[in-house]
Amino acid sequence: MRIFFSITFALIVLALITCIIVARKSKRENSRAVAFFLACLIPPVIGNLFIIASDVLMLSTVGFYIYFVGMDLVVYGMARFTYKYCGFEWKHVRVIDIALLTILLVDVIQIMVNIHFGNAFAIEMIREYDSDFYRIIPFFGQTFHRVLDYAIIGLIVILFVYKTIITPRVYAEKYLIILIVMIAIIIWESIYIFTRTPVDRSMIGFGVFGLLVFFFTLYYRPLRLLDRLLAALASKMPESLCFFDRSKRCIWINSQAAQFFGIEQRQYEQVPSLILEKFPDFDKNEGKEWKKTFEMGKGSNYESYEIERHEVFDDRGHSVGSFLSIRDVTAEQKNLQREAYNATHDPLTGVKNRAGYNHIMNNVDLSKCFLVLFDLDSFKQTNDVHGHDVGDKVLVEVANVVKKHFREEDELCRIGGDEFAIVLHNVDKNIVDEVSKRIKDINDELAGEDNGLPTPTISAGGAFGEGAENSEELLNNADHALYQTKFSGKRGFTLFESR
Repeated sequence: MRIFFSITFALIVLALITCIIVARKSKRENSRAVAFFLACLIPPVIGNLFIIASDVLMLSTVGFYIYFVGMDLVVYGMARFTYKYCGFEWKHVRVIDIALLTILLVDVIQIMVNIHFGNAFAIEMIREYDSDFYRIIPFFGQTFHRVLDYAIIGLIVILFVYKTIITPRVYAEKYLIILIVMIAIIIWESIYIFTRTPVDRSMIGFGVFGLLVFFFTLYYRPLRLLDRLLAALASKMPESLCFFDRSKRCIWINSQAAQFFGIEQRQYEQVPSLILEKFPDFDKNEGKEWKKTFEMGKGSNYESYEIERHEVFDDRGHSVGSFLSIRDVTAEQKNLQREAYNATHDPLTGVKNRAGYNHIMNNVDLSKCFLVLFDLDSFKQTNDVHGHDVGDKVLVEVANVVKKHFREEDELCRIGGDEFAIVLHNVDKNIVDEVSKRIKDINDELAGEDNGLPTPTISAGGAFGEGAENSEELLNNADHALYQTKFSGKRGFTLFESR
C-alpha cells in the first residue's frame, strides 16, 4: 500500500510538472494562472509523498510542514486562478488578493512556529496496512489553518456557483464541471480529516483536479469526457457508490459497488433488487436524507454496513436523483463489540468481571433476585505453595464447573481475586434448597477431578434481593452469609437471614 501511494503521488507530480511546462508555453488566455495553480499543487503532493513513503519520524515531520504550507499555496493559487477564469478584472480584486495573501502568510508563520511552540499539531505513530505511519494530533493552530482554508475555498465555490448561474447554459459547462469536481474534492478532503487516516487520498483528487483545470482551461471539450473523469474519480473512493434517477432506477455504480453486489459494472439495473435482497429492511427507510447501520448474521457470519442516502437537487430545488454510499464497517463494529466485551469480562476465566457485575446490579430487579457469593477455601495457601500459575488454573477450573451447575440465564461474575458472585433472576423462596444442593454438587465434582491440580473447595453465602434497599446492601448480606459458612467450617452454603 505504501509503495502504491508513493508511486501514485510521484506520477501526479510528474504529470503536474508536464502540464506546467505545456501551460507556460501556451499562448491561450489564462495559461499563466493555470501554470501557477498547478505549481502550487506540487508542494502538498510532495509533502504527502514524504509522509507516506517514510517510516522515519523526521522525514514524516518535514512532510507534514511541506503539506500544510503547500495547502495554503493551493488555496492562494486556486484564488488567483478563479480571478482569471471567472473573468474578474484585477482592479476589482487587487485589495482582496493582498488581504488574502496576508492572511495566508500569517497562517504559514503560525504553522512554522509550531516547531518551537507546539501550537498547531503533534505527531503520533500508528500501525496501518502492516506498516508504521505517522499522523497528526491537531491543536488550535491546525484548527485555524483548516478553518481558514475551508473558508477561502468556500468563497471560491460561491464565485463558481455565481458564474455558473449567470452564464448562458452553452458556456456554463466549463464552470459547472470545475465546480462539481471542486466540491467532490472538498468532501474527499473532509473524509480524510475526520477519519484521520495516515494516507491523504484526497491529494490524488487534488492532482486530478489540477489536471482537469489544465484540460478545461486550455483544451475545453464536451461534457461526456468529464463524465468519464468523474467516474474514474468516484471509482477511486473506498465506498460503494450507487446513483439513481428520479424514478429510483439505478443509472451508474462504481467498481466497488459492482464487486460488492457480485455483478458487472454495466449491470447496474439489477442494483435495486440486489439491495433489497442484501438488506431486507432497506425499503422501511423514509426521507430524502438518511444514514443507518445494517447488521446481519452472528459470530463469524456477522456483517455490518453503514449506508447513507443523499438526494440531489437542481437549482430550482427539484429532485433530480439520489445516490447511496455503502461502507463496510464490520471490522469497526467487531472492534467495538470486542472492546465492550473486554471491558466487562475477566480475561482469565471468561466470566464477567466487577464492571460487568456492577452493570448487572444497576439494572436488576432486586425483588426477584437472589445473589450467591462464594470464594475458594484456603486459596492463598494454594498460591503460596504451588504458585500463581497453578492458582490461575484452579480459578478457571472452578469457574467452568460452577457454570455447569447453574442455569444459562444465571450470571457468574469474578468480582475480585478468588471471590465470585452468581446473580439469579426471577427466583422464589424455593431456590434456597436448590442452590445449597448445587454448591454441594460443585464441591463433589471438584473433589473428583483428576487433573494434577490441587483440589479446591468453595464456601458460599446467599441472600434474597427482596428486602435489601440497594445492591450494595444485598452484597453485604451475601458476604455476611459467606462469612457464616467460613466460620462454620467452610465448604458449604449459608442463607442470610435478617434479624
